[in-house]
Amino acid sequence: MNFRSAFRLLTVVALSSLWSLKGYSQGNTCATAQVITPGTYLADGPSAGAGFDGLCWGAGTAINADWYVFTPMANGTITARSCGYGTDTRVSMFTGSCGTLTCIGQGDDDCETSPGGAFFASQIQSVPVTAGQNYYIQWDDRWTTQSFFWDLVFNCAGAPQATQVVNLDCANSQFFIDVTINAMGTAATANITNNAGAATITNVGLGTHTIGPFPLGTSVQYTLENNSQPGCDFYSVAITNFPCPIVSCGPDNYTYCYGDNENTYFVYQSASTFPIALVFNAGTMYTFGDAITIYDGFDSSAPVLFTGNNGGTLTGLLFVSTNPNNALTMHVQSDAFTSCAGGGGFVPWDFTVSCLDCTNPQATFVVVPDCIHRTYSIQMNLTSTGTATTANVTNTFNSATVTGLAVGTHTIGPFPMDQNVQLAVLNGDNPLCRIYSPNFNYNSNDCIIVGCGPDPYTYCYTNNDDAWWVYQSVGSNPLTISFDAGQMLTNDKVVIYNGLNDFAAVIYNGNQGGNLAGLAVSSSNAGNYLAMRVLSNSTGSCSDGAVTVPLQWTVGCGLVGLDETQPGAFRTYPNPTDGLLYLELSEEWSGAVSVQLMDPLGRMVQEHPYNVTGGAGRNTLTLDMGNLQNGNYLVRLVTEQWVRTEQVILVR
Repeated sequence: MNFRSAFRLLTVVALSSLWSLKGYSQGNTCATAQVITPGTYLADGPSAGAGFDGLCWGAGTAINADWYVFTPMANGTITARSCGYGTDTRVSMFTGSCGTLTCIGQGDDDCETSPGGAFFASQIQSVPVTAGQNYYIQWDDRWTTQSFFWDLVFNCAGAPQATQVVNLDCANSQFFIDVTINAMGTAATANITNNAGAATITNVGLGTHTIGPFPLGTSVQYTLENNSQPGCDFYSVAITNFPCPIVSCGPDNYTYCYGDNENTYFVYQSASTFPIALVFNAGTMYTFGDAITIYDGFDSSAPVLFTGNNGGTLTGLLFVSTNPNNALTMHVQSDAFTSCAGGGGFVPWDFTVSCLDCTNPQATFVVVPDCIHRTYSIQMNLTSTGTATTANVTNTFNSATVTGLAVGTHTIGPFPMDQNVQLAVLNGDNPLCRIYSPNFNYNSNDCIIVGCGPDPYTYCYTNNDDAWWVYQSVGSNPLTISFDAGQMLTNDKVVIYNGLNDFAAVIYNGNQGGNLAGLAVSSSNAGNYLAMRVLSNSTGSCSDGAVTVPLQWTVGCGLVGLDETQPGAFRTYPNPTDGLLYLELSEEWSGAVSVQLMDPLGRMVQEHPYNVTGGAGRNTLTLDMGNLQNGNYLVRLVTEQWVRTEQVILVR
């Protein structure tokens, strides 16, 4: 099967499950109120006339209004509502006559503007009415001046009752309505009239009666006239046909940028005995009032498979028909603002519709962490490509697609640690035949190396490197990283943090002039963590031979100090210090030593040469740090044989 591009838009207007209207018709003042009967109306928007009456709300809360008046022929109840039509409205209802009105109801923020949307639509429900009395309905401009749909529903206790089903005759571009009368009320018989020009059916009783035909797209409202109690009639909702289904096995690819105040239906049907499927490849949607609904059948009377907006991201949503007709209906609803076509900045929808006349690929998955680079990959063992010769893989992290994969093992990624990722493995010929992996993640905390060692490490850093190691000691022992060897170029460096990550204080930042041998750093945090990071630029590294000595270090528990067996051990006190710092050297020391004080960026801020004679009580040196800013520093002792380093903290 080949992909083909297609774009079809079939728009209808709805009430409950079926959509239509009675047209723009209203007055701008009470005196010019439009006379109406029960049905669905499209108001032009309360934007002119200054006819607002604040009796129900208070003066000054609105300016303009759209006015209607209804006079029932029998006692009953009426409901005025704008629910589900995508607009923020406000309504009020009165009896009496213009100039001497009485407020009998008001509504604001009573019901959803669309399924799953905000409760900004309004309604006044089940108001008792008396035959022959006028009832005025006012929609004001408190929240909108735009056009919108609304319904007037009249219920008389003795009215006949009916349901209806629309039957399409797509070959002849027409439809019929099957009206099933299931209760007669006070009527002995009823007449079925309509406003679309079809013949009246007279003197009918319980059962199903067909009216029509009507041209596709025609708005129809039928009435069951009560022949025993005039005016106590049943009024249907305004009805039109659902779109004729697009019959195909595809795969057919569609793009669509939905607009403001949208009520759009798409209907698809399989051209074979296979189910029909619809998958979103891309697309976003406003989360506040916009939604799609997927029905498992030809229209909105079918079971609902999905309703909502998936948090605004439609990518990856997949729907498969289960009905005997192999049909799916998609209904798009939006409010009056912030849509794709309305300048909301949303990604247009890209979706595919196809028959499922294929077999899914099969695969197993294993997470492979790369702790040093804080990433992980997913190793996929593709055991079958289904009915295609190859499979494609996409992911939820960046939607990148890998195509043309044969049976075998493939590495997908890398992905950042702590990031959820799911893979979709697609049949290479029909992407709707697919399987989904579980949701994967790898926690960066699982990369923490816990122990007291001493453990040796060797690393040959690369160009553009950003490598991490995170260590934690056992128990309450401080942790120490000691470098035995390692060369680095001028613009490459090691950064060591006194904690779990780069939010912790920097203990060391530099490369010791290109030779890291002798650098030793200890933890001083409650968790006894040390995080070490190796950073390099794009020019020269160990891996390309520009430096010949890899980084070599040992991690163990305990402070750098006199208890160490390595030559050159020393300790500092008091640490932290408020200015004067004493360095106590091992008694066996003798000879020339340079004492260097480095700031956290690796810059030398003091240097003092000493000639140590050795012996008890003779190897204590003094540094005056009183002219420096508070912070972390490194004391480095340098001889011809070795370099030793310890962290100190200045706090005044």
